[in-house]
Amino acid sequence: MPTPRKPSRAKSSRPARRRLFVPLLSLGLCAAVGLFFATAWFPSLMPDLQAQTEYEFPLSELRVNEPHDWVPRNLVSRALLDAGLPKRVSLLKPELARDLADAFAREPWVRNVERVRITGDRRITVQLEYRVPVAFIQSGDGLYPVDADGVVLPREDFSAADVSLLPQIENIVSQPPVHPGHAWRDPLVTESLKLAKSLVPQGSLDPYWKHFELQSIIAPTVETPEGTLPHRLTFELKTTHGSRIVWGHPPGGDDLEPTVAQKLGRLEQYLDQFGAFDRPRGPCRIDIRHFEAISLQPLDGGRWQ
Repeated sequence: MPTPRKPSRAKSSRPARRRLFVPLLSLGLCAAVGLFFATAWFPSLMPDLQAQTEYEFPLSELRVNEPHDWVPRNLVSRALLDAGLPKRVSLLKPELARDLADAFAREPWVRNVERVRITGDRRITVQLEYRVPVAFIQSGDGLYPVDADGVVLPREDFSAADVSLLPQIENIVSQPPVHPGHAWRDPLVTESLKLAKSLVPQGSLDPYWKHFELQSIIAPTVETPEGTLPHRLTFELKTTHGSRIVWGHPPGGDDLEPTVAQKLGRLEQYLDQFGAFDRPRGPCRIDIRHFEAISLQPLDGGRWQ
């Protein structure tokens, strides 16, 4: 009698595994589909925290670092208004810091936005680098205040009394930029401002500008692009008494002329000797470019009788 074979375990368990795998796969697919719809639908049930009044911040309470005296007092409100920002904003708005930085970056008085800080104690502070005016440039329709980079500042922020507080630059024939906050792209402006900064160190008129009774910087007349090279430019200084001081090249323009310090020493020497720049024979042209001596000529270019 043949011995009956033992049924194979592998054959008997395979259908059971299949029956177990199919329900698990179905449950997994259902869970994945449910999770997808939940993530898309669940946020709509959550409250919009950005719209909550407890997270609102009045921009009138925004603070910036203390500006210098030239900066208008309404700089913050003007920058926010020009940028079209609302009076109240949500502290949870992701783009808030960027929007504030962009708003202040467009303000002509701001040279750089260094930092926008939104703190957990409901404060917003902005660290700014302010532009400082160094001169007024005379143009066909009036005076334009500019900073050391040649960026034009808003003329409405200056009064008539401010004109005497900065050097003036004459004989600039190029047109200024249409809008403030943009640089005056002219090599003559650039070189004129170098001279202005040398004559008004740290923005103070007292050491040289007032001491030597200077009235304005006269830029040279240039006819070709090559003529704007620093070593080809000859600047003059107009004094309040009518004399012209032939200064020469702008600072750093040429090693063949005396240095700025040497030229200032020449002016001091002249003042010590004669007491004023309209002496000894009235207003004249005083040339301080030479190493050997200071030369004098009549203003009309002739010779003394």
